[in-house]
Amino acid sequence: MDPIRHTVEDAETLIADGYFEAAAQRLDRAIARYGARPWLIGLRHKHRLDHVPTGQAAGPKSAGDTNYARLSTASAQPYQVQSLSDWPPFQPPLPPDVGAYYMFHDTIPDQPPQPARRLYRIPNATLSIDRTRGRLSGFYIFDEEGNYLPELSFGTTPFRLSSGIHNLHQPVGFIDDRFSKFNVCHLWFDKLPRIFELREGAPDLSQFLMTTDTSYTAEIMETLGLSLVGHSGFTGPEITLRMPELVISSNSVRTAHPAHQCYRHFARPVAALNTASPAPKTPARRIYIDRSAAATRRLINADAVWAVLQARGFEALRLEDLSFAEQRSAFANARAVVGVHGAGLANVIFCQSGTPVIEILPATYATRAFWYAAAYFGLTYRPLVAALSPDAAPVDYARFVQKRDQQNRADVYVDPAKLSAHLDRVLQVAD
Repeated sequence: MDPIRHTVEDAETLIADGYFEAAAQRLDRAIARYGARPWLIGLRHKHRLDHVPTGQAAGPKSAGDTNYARLSTASAQPYQVQSLSDWPPFQPPLPPDVGAYYMFHDTIPDQPPQPARRLYRIPNATLSIDRTRGRLSGFYIFDEEGNYLPELSFGTTPFRLSSGIHNLHQPVGFIDDRFSKFNVCHLWFDKLPRIFELREGAPDLSQFLMTTDTSYTAEIMETLGLSLVGHSGFTGPEITLRMPELVISSNSVRTAHPAHQCYRHFARPVAALNTASPAPKTPARRIYIDRSAAATRRLINADAVWAVLQARGFEALRLEDLSFAEQRSAFANARAVVGVHGAGLANVIFCQSGTPVIEILPATYATRAFWYAAAYFGLTYRPLVAALSPDAAPVDYARFVQKRDQQNRADVYVDPAKLSAHLDRVLQVAD
């Protein structure tokens, strides 16, 4: 492969995963070696990879900007640190008949140890949120003297507005992370469990903050009797907030996807919700998660797949058309769930123990999140590996290397005969 193109692909992968500084360094090395090629310079400019050096004073983010305070880093630790209880590694059993599919074998036997979890409490803190990056909002934390705390922040362009600051009047728990675009999987698996993690060290905490807010999240928080800082009064792509105390967990910054570890607070939001407002009982149903309106991972032969499912009594649900309460009720009363890998499968956490979950795995892209969640909640996880196309050669998983940015969006093909046989085996056992 051309080395310039290889560099661009590597940098785009790092950017997609939120490693902006590493991407900038990769591009800088390539520029020094190959010169200021348009692809390299263009990618650096597109993603605003002009890193502000930590430990140095920083002026405005760009020429002409005036509404930014000067930045400096603290010379001493200006916050309290509490160690949080660790959790044993979670290793679910392998599902039957998974073959060589990479997700079930790649690094599973020897997962790297997770960093020790800590709780940080910053008095009279300031938090700035950069909402210009779309799904990867930057967040920057400052102490009461206005010093920047890079070890608790995420992003490459820290700032603190000098005017238009929003003042909050009680302690706030920050439960977000670098994946800021709304996604029900990250919400239930990563963000909401942090409420209980933060309250492990700060039990009186009742107000929480995310970089975005939605009616879906607000409905959940109201049911739990908790307050979420609303964004209705915030204008512009960059905001700065000041509060009497900010509480944040180390896994907001250092852990990519805590769901993959199923840590000890993972199930607590569901348990609290079931206690506060049990899901109503409705007739049991077999659910198929319809992704026809999605932009990625759609079924190439959707009509043929639906014919197989409909013949076995499945009901198609487009989750984007349902409220949170409707989604929860549907899955709480599900007899079986089928869906292509995607955020909608996060709803299986509401299913009753033993419910069959059939995740259709794209041939070259998936994560362990729903396998882990199904095992953690006592569900019967029976995945089915799809193909890239009707005539695609089988993937050689012994040599396979995942390139997330290239493979995440690909549509999938499911052999109807293979699906029929798989469903009949799973549903016969379940019934």
